[in-house]
Amino acid sequence: MKTIDKYIIKKNIYYLTATTIVTFIFIVTVNFFEGLNMITRKNMELSQILKQSLYTSPFYLYLLTPLVVLISSLLLLNYFKITSQYKAIYSSTYPPTTFIRNMILVSIILSIILFIVVDKFTTSLYASVKKKIKFSENLNFSINEIIFYGKLKNQDTIEDIYIYNMKSYEKIYAKKMIWNNKDKKWDINEAYQIRTQESKIETKKYDILEIKTIPPPEQFIIEEITDPNSYSIYQLIERIKKLKKLSLNINQEQVIIFFRVGIIFTNIIVIFLSYIIFKTPLIEYKGYSITLAIIFSLFIWFLITIFKRTADIEIIPAWSISIIPHLIISFMLITISRKIDKIF
Repeated sequence: MKTIDKYIIKKNIYYLTATTIVTFIFIVTVNFFEGLNMITRKNMELSQILKQSLYTSPFYLYLLTPLVVLISSLLLLNYFKITSQYKAIYSSTYPPTTFIRNMILVSIILSIILFIVVDKFTTSLYASVKKKIKFSENLNFSINEIIFYGKLKNQDTIEDIYIYNMKSYEKIYAKKMIWNNKDKKWDINEAYQIRTQESKIETKKYDILEIKTIPPPEQFIIEEITDPNSYSIYQLIERIKKLKKLSLNINQEQVIIFFRVGIIFTNIIVIFLSYIIFKTPLIEYKGYSITLAIIFSLFIWFLITIFKRTADIEIIPAWSISIIPHLIISFMLITISRKIDKIF
């Protein structure tokens, strides 16, 4: 790596760190003052509100990384512009893409860190103060050629059972089934077994009926997503694996994953926006540049949110959240860049 590349990357990291710290302090402050009304509403202590603000703010900062990257990039380019260092770089043998190349490199590394480390860390912090575990009362799934319906009483007990074996056409109605952790099986109480063979219906009653084809409770009793911010991408992937085995809908989990992936991708796209502003006289004015950055970030957020809401109701596939908005934004940036090149 050349000396100039190291210098640009070092300056980029400096402005990125400074912008991150300032943004984090701002988010904590806003969260803290918003939480003050809980003192009277929920009888929370001041220390609890402060803890909640500190633990939830990293996740909100994670979602705002495109804005942080954009502002830090503009500050970096503003520094090179007002100090005229960019002229020295351009007048030497270095190509005009020197700035954007190194900025994209930093942004890619940041995006990888966000995906692998930050997502898991921030969601775990958020969940420690916000997550509420809730299970759906009604259970229905399909696994191992068995259709199952029941009402969840607790983690080991299910009531009002209906089981249908698609292979043997056997039906079972039962009042209750309890997980036998010692023998790793379900004990079904007061069960009626109905079999249909050659137009004949056979009915048997059992005080206790053992069924080994139904999996353990942890494989099909899955908590509801009450707050998406409490789940990391890894946890959502594990949920999808379980839901697929049970032939259940995985759209909600996919939407959350692709929404966050879309946010991470945006960190790279905003670099091009900062470089476009760099080619205009606007870069010399920090206030105007940052204002424009905030407006454009709100537009990106609005666009991605529209696609997310549309994917929530399954009008469009979940994967489109992380692709189509970015294609639209990229097309806009290319068009704007060409017009600016003609003007300046």
